[in-house]
Amino acid sequence: MPTQNRLTVRSFLALWALATCASASAQVAPSCPTPPELPPSLGSVDYYTDAKHSVIDPELQKRSEEQNRFLRDALYALGRMAEGGDRPQVLATQACALSWMEAWARRDALERVDKGGTVLQVVSAASLSLAYRTALALGKEAPREHLAVNRWLEQLATSITRNEDMGRPGDQRNNVTYWAALAAYNTSVVTGNRALSTWSREVYRQALAEIDNEGFFPSELKRGQQALRYQWFAVTPLVTLYVTSHDKDGFRDEYSRARLAKAITAARAGLTNTAPMSRRAGTKVDAEGVSGYALTRVTQRLADCVVSGTPSDNPASLTRDWRLGIGFRNLRCENHFDALAAAAR
Repeated sequence: MPTQNRLTVRSFLALWALATCASASAQVAPSCPTPPELPPSLGSVDYYTDAKHSVIDPELQKRSEEQNRFLRDALYALGRMAEGGDRPQVLATQACALSWMEAWARRDALERVDKGGTVLQVVSAASLSLAYRTALALGKEAPREHLAVNRWLEQLATSITRNEDMGRPGDQRNNVTYWAALAAYNTSVVTGNRALSTWSREVYRQALAEIDNEGFFPSELKRGQQALRYQWFAVTPLVTLYVTSHDKDGFRDEYSRARLAKAITAARAGLTNTAPMSRRAGTKVDAEGVSGYALTRVTQRLADCVVSGTPSDNPASLTRDWRLGIGFRNLRCENHFDALAAAAR
């Protein structure tokens, strides 16, 4: 991606501040920052050096991060706009988030996958769908007002679910499939696509059934040294589904809460003691830095909703990660988006 098409977080914040100030003073339709270009296809450098994806080559990892920095910055910025930045009372930011998504929808962005791009496409679809639901809820808008975005997200989610069924069928499903379920469910809520909703619920129930007696995901233990990172990466979309779903959709029953709590307990224990996980993985599991990852910190807040029903109000836990986009700054533990919409009215 050319350098001029990359939106850094710093440049976005400057543009966002100018746009929201102009909108607030003029009381007219906001002047939004120009959306960064997102390509029609995604690819990435594979930075693992072994078949289990447990050993990382630092140089290849750096190349991968640089190659796709534009995508991370764009989704981070989108999530910030959707939540209203530091001024959630200003509707201009939600309007800008929706205008960005309209622009990307018209270009059919991210709909194809090149070598190494599958995971990027899946987590991007999850991030986009969460930002979309947030912008609609806080911006007091209906999905029918954004049919191009609905069509785009629906095509993206449908393609992803087909690819997962072909590439990771049955017991080969893992954390990537769980992220696909998150994208599929949130897309189904705004589009009314029942097939996506059914698929996401089936994946979710299978994932919960896979959690073993010690709280581990067997598919993630196969990652060896990286098992703890992938335990968290599997937990994240599942607890997000629990928090963002409607009661009627079958993600929030007592069975789900108990199974998720078991996986959360194992993930949290691994941050300070990797011995049980290392024994099961057959190698010493690396925990360095995992507790400080933005994704781990956001997941910890969501996990509190499962374990105790009340999210942490510790300011240190308020952060965001581009794969979720939004930071759940006004987190509601039950029917999160319904509660946001009700508060915005």
